[in-house]
Amino acid sequence: EKTIAIGTLVKAGIFRKTELQRRIQKIKSLIRKVKVDKKGDKKEDKTVKTRTLIPGLIHLVKESEKVGYLLQNSGKFYIDESFTGEDGVTYKPKSDLPIHYCGADILEESRKLDYSFLLNDIIKFIKKYLELPKESGYLILGLWVFYSYLLEKFDTTPILYFYGVYETGKSRAGEVLKELGFRCEMITSPTEAVLFRGADYFKGALIVDQVKIWGSEGNKDIATLIKARYKRGLVVPRVNLNKSGEDQIEYFDTFGPMVICTDETMPKDIESRCIVFQM
Repeated sequence: EKTIAIGTLVKAGIFRKTELQRRIQKIKSLIRKVKVDKKGDKKEDKTVKTRTLIPGLIHLVKESEKVGYLLQNSGKFYIDESFTGEDGVTYKPKSDLPIHYCGADILEESRKLDYSFLLNDIIKFIKKYLELPKESGYLILGLWVFYSYLLEKFDTTPILYFYGVYETGKSRAGEVLKELGFRCEMITSPTEAVLFRGADYFKGALIVDQVKIWGSEGNKDIATLIKARYKRGLVVPRVNLNKSGEDQIEYFDTFGPMVICTDETMPKDIESRCIVFQM
């Protein structure tokens, strides 16, 4: 009956299907937040969980220390502070991610862009703060920034590898790209668990500063994980001891853009997946 009613309203031109479904979902959310017991007393359900990636997410918006979801409907952006899943649980995004958030003024920005002009602006910004050994490197980094916003259109992702001795601008390269890349976070000395869980939960670009994956002090597990980020479809299996049976085995999707800034040489099988910048 609900499906027939939705179809009737859509055909009548009263609502677009996506708008109607969004309103229905919102109403369900409001209904679930209030529970009425047998005596008629109202009890508020305050259960809210954290979930950053939701269907249709464009970006995260931060305004007055509050983080919300930037979504799109019929070509227009809108902001929602929470999301209610099919399981009836209300979710809010993680509010302390080390990334750059959009401001609420994104709603007023024009959607009509000259992308060649935007690319030139990005290259100018990179040149202002970073000196590269080759002029062509600026174009590569500018296109990588674009690419980080279009990840769903690609099945492989080259790793940017900044290599050089002390004080040659490796970390600066990571800092500059963090300002520009999509949901881009910069971390140092990450553990294996941080890498694969962060990649699966947030699907952002990852910049790793000073990682050791070669030699006696190298971490082979991290090296394997870095290789797994290169191609879509590769997953990292792990055991969750808090579950039982088949549910103990969990799979994490680690695919995503990656930048490595280090004075360490790379194993050949990783370097073959890299665009190398000798700083």
